[in-house]
Parts: sequence; structure tokens; C-alpha cells
Amino acid sequence: MTARKARARTAAARRRRRPTPRKAQGPVRRKLGDSLHMRLWISIAVGVAVGVGTLWMGHSPGSLMLGWVVAATLFTVSTWYLVFRMSDDDTRDHAQENNPSAGVSDTLLMSACMASIVGLALLMFGAKSKGQLVPDSIIGVLGILASWSAIHTLFTLRYAYVYFRDGGTGINFNGDDRPCYIDFAYLAFTIGMTYQVSDTNLGTKELRRIALHHALISYLFGTVVVASMINMFVQVAAGG
Repeated sequence: MTARKARARTAAARRRRRPTPRKAQGPVRRKLGDSLHMRLWISIAVGVAVGVGTLWMGHSPGSLMLGWVVAATLFTVSTWYLVFRMSDDDTRDHAQENNPSAGVSDTLLMSACMASIVGLALLMFGAKSKGQLVPDSIIGVLGILASWSAIHTLFTLRYAYVYFRDGGTGINFNGDDRPCYIDFAYLAFTIGMTYQVSDTNLGTKELRRIALHHALISYLFGTVVVASMINMFVQVAAGG
């Protein structure tokens, strides 16, 4: 009996000394900057500071547009810096925790469209300045490019959220591997540049509605904003 108790005490001591395995903690949900809304608000704050600061210093009319360029670029770059190397598990967790809601999406998309129109106006203003590209017109080009990138980044996040919210269904990626953000970027930028899906079939009405919305905005960019920008460059190059 004494030997049995001794063995029991020894086993208990070993269990106490054995390190308790930590619960696996992925890098996704541990940092404040991982939050979509936090990155968005930080980008807006920095953009407003830059825009108001340059306006206060007397640099207009492109001051507020410069603020938009900074905000949109900061949001886009910080988002891709975070998600570009995510694994499929990290993508799933991050997408479920970061929902670009309809209100946020519509506000950002409206801001991008308005910024593109302002950028186009700045291009026209610059083109009339003795046929030379002045700083305001350069800011206009950057504003259009920043808007284009921010729009497709936002739709990348939106597709990922809806896909994982529905249990990993609705988009056929034609493979056995679970998708990560690069796969959703492939879908988003394909629609953004061709106005259609290629080999990723959409299986729900909600995803088709989002894709239609995405394609219409992309078509507006491709046929109106970008085409007008190219035409403006041609006029400047021709000296007229």
C-alpha cells in the first residue's frame, strides 16, 4: 500500500511539472491593427490631418484630395501588408471577425467615386495650365489610382466575409485547398479589370448581387474615369 501511494505521489508530481500546453494563438486576432474598422479610422484620421494641414498651409485646390490619397493608400497598404501572407485558417478567422458592413462599404465606395471625380477635375485643371502637368493634376492621378485600389481591396474583404460566414460555400475555387485572401483577391481584381468572373463560379444570390455591384463600379472606372484620364494625358502630350 505504501509503495502504491509513493508511485501515485510521484505520478502526480510529474503531472504538475509537465508544462501545460498553450492554446494555439494565431497572429490574426491578437493585434489592435488587425481590426478592419481600426485601420479604417486610423487611415481617415491621418488623411484628414494631411488634408487640413496642407489646406491650412495654403496648398489648394488639391489639399483635400491629397488627404484622400493618403487615407486610401494607407488603408490599402496596411490591409494587404496584414493579409497577404495569411494561411487559409488565418484568413477564415480574420474574415469572420472583420465584416466590411454595408454601411462601411457604401461610405467608402461613395468616397472613392467622389474622389475620382475630383481627381478628374484636377486633371482638367492641370491640363489647362499651359499644357503642363502641375502638382494638382498629379494629385488627381494618384487619387484615381488610390480609389481604384481601395475599391477592389474592399471587395476582396467582402467576398471573403460572405464566403466564410456561409460556412465556406458560395464560391467555387475549383480546387481541394481551402482559400486564402489571395484567392479572394483573384476574384475581386478579375471582376475589377474584366467586369466578369473567370473560373470562380458564384453560387448564391447575395454573392452575385455583390459581384454585379462590383462590376458596375469597375465599369464606371474603366469607361469614364480612366478613359478620361488617358484622354487628358493625350491632350497634354499633344500640347492642346
